[in-house]
Amino acid sequence: MPTTKKSFRVLFYIRNQRENKDGSPIMMRITLNGVQARQSVQRRVPKKHWNNTRGEVKHRFEESHSINMHLEMLRSQAYSAFSKLERAEEHFSAQCVLNLMQGKNDGKLQTFIEVWERHNDELKLLVGKTISHNYWRKHNCVKNHLVRFLILKYKSADLPVSKITGIHIEEFYNYLIHSVPQAHNSAVKNMQYLKKITKLSMQRDWLTKDPFTNFPLTFKSVERPFLTKEELDVLQTTTMPLPRLDLIRDLFVFSCYTGLAYIDVKNLKKEEILQTPDGIWWIKTLREKTKVRSQIPLLQTPIDIIQKHLNLNEVGSGETLFSLLSNQRTNSYLKEIAMLCRINKNLTFHVARHTFATTVTLQNGVPIESVSKMLGHTNIKTTQHYAKVLDSKISQDMVAMSKSMNLPMGTI
Repeated sequence: MPTTKKSFRVLFYIRNQRENKDGSPIMMRITLNGVQARQSVQRRVPKKHWNNTRGEVKHRFEESHSINMHLEMLRSQAYSAFSKLERAEEHFSAQCVLNLMQGKNDGKLQTFIEVWERHNDELKLLVGKTISHNYWRKHNCVKNHLVRFLILKYKSADLPVSKITGIHIEEFYNYLIHSVPQAHNSAVKNMQYLKKITKLSMQRDWLTKDPFTNFPLTFKSVERPFLTKEELDVLQTTTMPLPRLDLIRDLFVFSCYTGLAYIDVKNLKKEEILQTPDGIWWIKTLREKTKVRSQIPLLQTPIDIIQKHLNLNEVGSGETLFSLLSNQRTNSYLKEIAMLCRINKNLTFHVARHTFATTVTLQNGVPIESVSKMLGHTNIKTTQHYAKVLDSKISQDMVAMSKSMNLPMGTI
């Protein structure tokens, strides 16, 4: 039973701005604790025949009796639904009353996974327009993690939205860390997807308290792995024993000299490689992740890799240049390649992007603003993370300064 008294009211009114030859639509407004939900009652009446004070049709109108009976029936159903929910649940909204009247959710309250699935269905309509397929896929992936967590912890694949608390948030985070398992930053990123759904639920008054109040979504600073110049040289010169490893190694090196992410290499098209009047070849593309333009002048190494694996003149307009396996399979091959090259690092395709930012560009004096532009970053602060790890670049800069000022470096 609820512990607080609820203010509930049902009111009928007409939409004046939508009157046609049959009149204006009659609306039902349910108000619960000051929050409203509305729906049409599927009846119309001319404005002159509507009693705004009483919220009913004036008796002079020929259909007044049948319409008023329909309104009274809806009022009775609304109060009945309210009473049923008040007996069953402590927290519910005006929209929940309407849902129960309409038979939605089999008379149950909104459930969290149902809300998330509807949200994902709406997202799917935007794939290829304002969001990427990968962005939609990640929402589904985190939702599925939550379903497995609920089954494991609570023997149920769903929970009423109103029942989600801070305890669930902490337990789900721990599940991601220990059972999936994920690193802290990956888990926090997934928790951000979850918070979108709790925020949506609060906006629609299905959830009364923010369960993330005592759970800060803060990332830990991590060192981004990259290859040194020596490791990159070894990678380029080592003979691969299998064609599949040779292709993956070459495309990894291609990314080391262009900064393109896995998905951008996979989606790279012929028309995105062009030559400017000064004779410089460029890659000019939109990043799949952010839809930000990335423009990279091509060194000879990536051009050699293109020419090794294909003939640009034979590639049709709109066709992709490279045939890449899934990111997961590609990264598993990169681990084989690391072992062959005796590189003692966890080699993933994203390490190539980090290598471009550090070893290839920043460490060789390319201004951070230019690096940020080539990487397609939306904020230069993202690029600055790479600059923090370059102690050798700091050393080079200080040595250059000491020479220009005729101040020798210190010795002990």
